[in-house]
Amino acid sequence: MGEICVKQFRENIPLAIIRPTMVTSSYREPFPGWIEGLSDGVIAAYGKGKVKCFLGSPMSILDLIPCDVVINVIMVAMAAHAKKSLLVEKVLRIQPNVKKLYLLIRASDGESASKRMHIEVLGKELFRVLRQKWETNFDQFISEKVAAIPGDVSCENLGVIDSQLREILWQEIDVVINSAATTSFDGRYDVALGTNTLGVLQVLSFAKKCVNLEMLVHVSTAYVCGEREGTIPEDTIFYMGKTIKSEPKLDLEVEQKLVAEKLNDLQAQNASEDTITTIMKDFGIKRAKLHGWANTYVFTKAMGEICAKQFRENIPLAIIRPTMVTSTYNEPFPGWIEGLRTIDGVIAAYGKGKVKFFLGGPKSILDLIPGDMVINLIIVAMAAHAKQSCSDIIYHIGSSSRNPICISNIANFLFQYFTQNPLTDKKGKLVKVAKDLFLTENMTTLHLYISIRFMLPLKIAKFGNIASCQYFPDVYTNNNRKLQQMMRLINLFADGNIEKLHTTKSLIAVSGEISCEDLSVKDVQLREKLWKEIDIIVDSAATTSFDARYEFAFGTNTLGALHVLSFAKKCINIKMLVHISTVKAATSKLDFKAEEKTVAEKLNELLAQGASEDEFTLLMKDFGIKRSKLHGWPNTYAFTKAMGEICLRQSKEMLPLIIVRPTMVTGSYKEPSPGWIEGLRTVDAAIASYAKGKIKCFLGNPKLIVDLVS
Repeated sequence: MGEICVKQFRENIPLAIIRPTMVTSSYREPFPGWIEGLSDGVIAAYGKGKVKCFLGSPMSILDLIPCDVVINVIMVAMAAHAKKSLLVEKVLRIQPNVKKLYLLIRASDGESASKRMHIEVLGKELFRVLRQKWETNFDQFISEKVAAIPGDVSCENLGVIDSQLREILWQEIDVVINSAATTSFDGRYDVALGTNTLGVLQVLSFAKKCVNLEMLVHVSTAYVCGEREGTIPEDTIFYMGKTIKSEPKLDLEVEQKLVAEKLNDLQAQNASEDTITTIMKDFGIKRAKLHGWANTYVFTKAMGEICAKQFRENIPLAIIRPTMVTSTYNEPFPGWIEGLRTIDGVIAAYGKGKVKFFLGGPKSILDLIPGDMVINLIIVAMAAHAKQSCSDIIYHIGSSSRNPICISNIANFLFQYFTQNPLTDKKGKLVKVAKDLFLTENMTTLHLYISIRFMLPLKIAKFGNIASCQYFPDVYTNNNRKLQQMMRLINLFADGNIEKLHTTKSLIAVSGEISCEDLSVKDVQLREKLWKEIDIIVDSAATTSFDARYEFAFGTNTLGALHVLSFAKKCINIKMLVHISTVKAATSKLDFKAEEKTVAEKLNELLAQGASEDEFTLLMKDFGIKRSKLHGWPNTYAFTKAMGEICLRQSKEMLPLIIVRPTMVTGSYKEPSPGWIEGLRTVDAAIASYAKGKIKCFLGNPKLIVDLVS
């Protein structure tokens, strides 16, 4: 009613009505935390131990605003993609009192810049909510709040030629947001370096001339951190001279020089524009991988960060590192997206029925973040760190920690969505998407799949085209071009760095011998470390030949099991010993000590006779078979493995023990890739010999079952 009275009776008095939410203590001025009275009475009562309950859902939002916040933000947004439009829309929607938004747009003049702004930014469906709010006053509101500036982030003074306009900008601007980027993973190195790296230096130079500057916000990417495992802290592990790889040292001037030399060489050779593009793309990938980054985009963005931190001087700086940016989650409405980048392109291609496989394990996590959440972080960073001259902060924004989603779930969601909302092809027919995407993170498997699924039909098409006297030349040419583009992208992300990273950190080779005491680990410090760290031991060591020399099989398969057990008992954190045996080793009571004595006596007897090495081998093989059959086993392998089991069962004491007894082990069924096998054992050798044309018969009834397991 008070507002009604004021509005009704103010006559010609200028009136502004301020409607704050719940006002709390001061955020920053005159100092943080000042409050008068107890408008925060609930908080104070809780602090005194008097509040035990609160009326509200845990997910309910309390709209609090510090009492010293002044809504008067002036910024210039420099961008080349969807975040530009989202940022402009968000600021105009939540801060309509902003004085001015200057948008740096690549254009030759002001008219062209303004035209691009209205088509590429303001003309989007994204501004639907704002248009509804301002109705017929929308265009006037925009003309007052937003101005298009023709320029180029890679040029001096950001390409702003008009000196009077430059002076106005330097006087008025107090926040600069740099989101300009060339985002192609394998873009031309000269272009990416000019925008993503040198462009940052140009932005910094321009920002330093802004007399009222409060902050520079630089939008980077989370993938500048390189390929690392676990939780990645919001820090910088690289700087000029030090990169992800220790050698060679990174030097921006050297990179600029190399680019210039490469371009001069190509121009001297009269290379075509297509040739220059291809070579400069490959050159960028080569330089990126040399210094430890996966592609040109993240490499040049990393160098851009280095420039921002090294040359900012006293400018407050916030670096925003989003992961893969997707469509909006909530604001101004769910699902808005501009263009197709990163995962969006794959999703669209799947919806068109063109994607049948994906390079990644079913349980691999894709870190996706909605675009409106990135914009929210940019605005929060401005509010939190403006005017703080010592501020130099990095924000990561992603979903893999709080709300992870794996590739198999994404595939299921896509199938459900495009089944319920199918796209149409060029002929107007509904597109039926693949239910089961072929998912693999193994490159060998992927190449095999591509060879069968794509390359083989392409070869057939090629020969068919030749046989038909070039009746359908475009079919082969177009599909071959698409296949080459696909293979280029696959190879771009398949340099083996992830496998090397996992292998280096997870696998440590220890020199030793299972048939010896303490597994023959002679380094005392290493032994002590192993005894402290190991909590699970898997013993799969074995001499698997059916007719191996008895003393060798006995030493590994029987006494070796005892040595592993002895070692395991010294591990202070041991949780389990897993012993891999064989289904043929069904145990009964045996005296392995007597067998050990028998082996020693046989060896001494042969030595006394002066037997040759060949005689030793033959006689000890026969002796093993003889001893095996004496106790009811078919061969030396099964017999010595059975005695190994007996040793473990008799001597394990309180140690948890699991014995695994497989039948005949063959190639892998599915993981990590179908058909993998190492060496030829049991039935595999027979299969290989048959394939070579050497086997014409097999001992077995046609109805007999061969027990195989992968």
